[in-house]
Amino acid sequence: PNRQGLSPLMVYECPTSWDELQVWCRRAIQAERQLAIAYPRPQQLSAQDTWKKLLGIAKFLSRTGQWATLVQLQEKLDLSDRTVELGLNALSVIGFEVSYQDSGVQISCHPKEWSSDWPLATLRERTNVAGNDAIALRARCANAIFFAAIEEEQFRRQYFYQVPLSTIAGYSMVGIKQD
Repeated sequence: PNRQGLSPLMVYECPTSWDELQVWCRRAIQAERQLAIAYPRPQQLSAQDTWKKLLGIAKFLSRTGQWATLVQLQEKLDLSDRTVELGLNALSVIGFEVSYQDSGVQISCHPKEWSSDWPLATLRERTNVAGNDAIALRARCANAIFFAAIEEEQFRRQYFYQVPLSTIAGYSMVGIKQD
């Protein structure tokens, strides 16, 4: 507890930008509380494994007809809203139908047969087509963009996990004094 007996304001999720961290600093100052950095080491799931996880979620939602919120997808995949949207776009390119309603997402696809390798097999088929096939190109591009976004997010989280507390403290004070 600080001098007023208040417990510190805890940051449990690793930020991905200085702006995100600045929001926490402002909250702590407004509440007249100290800020405690309490986030764990970021998970380092590969982009390919994250993609497989998203495919598994998509297959489940399609099979059951259930909806998921964007927040649920963000939490399950440990990704930002922007990166989840890129993943949903990649799914739509390989044949999933993604429908939005309020904050919910419904994902459906009805392939001829469900196999343990589908839709990875479909993606391989669409991305390994010789020639100038527009669908193959769109699938490769959508996947590459999603993978790059995952890697960028992971890089940023790793940076904020490793940055010295003195740097965070210095930045937060400079950012606040500039306003």
